[in-house]
Order: sequence, then C-alpha cells, then structure tokens
Amino acid sequence: MTTNLSVSIRELLAASSKLAKEKGIYFDSVRAAFLEGEPWYPGSMFRKQNHIQIAVINPNCIKGIFLPREEVPFPSENLTS
Repeated sequence: MTTNLSVSIRELLAASSKLAKEKGIYFDSVRAAFLEGEPWYPGSMFRKQNHIQIAVINPNCIKGIFLPREEVPFPSENLTS
C-alpha cells in the first residue's frame, strides 16, 4: 500500500503565514521535501517522485537570476574535426 503525502507549496506557505501572524515571526523562505510516488524497490524509502520545493517569500533574498541560453548543436563540428 502506497501513501501519497502530497501537500502543495501553496498549502505550506499558508500554514507558515498563519504561524507568522500568530507569533510575530517572519520567514524569508520555506523549503519542504515531498515524498511521493511508488518506492523504487520493495522496502525502499526512495520514491520515484520525491522532490524538494522552495518558495522565496522575501524578494530581497533573491540576489540574481539567470536567463537560459539558446540550445546549440552538440557535439559541435569543431569538436569532431
């Protein structure tokens, strides 16, 4: 039997925001591990869809961004000659 413990990052943010208001504590970011999917093999704690989500609440914590570049052909003809 597989249990899906899926919680959205939106639900996590809502819970942390409620705590922040109640306690007067403010969070810059929220990180959570999500254990989802079937086990890779019987008895495994690793699941096929495990992942981590990060939500940055304070935009001042973002120091920079990058723009993905265009895809180039690989292997390059320069490498094969």
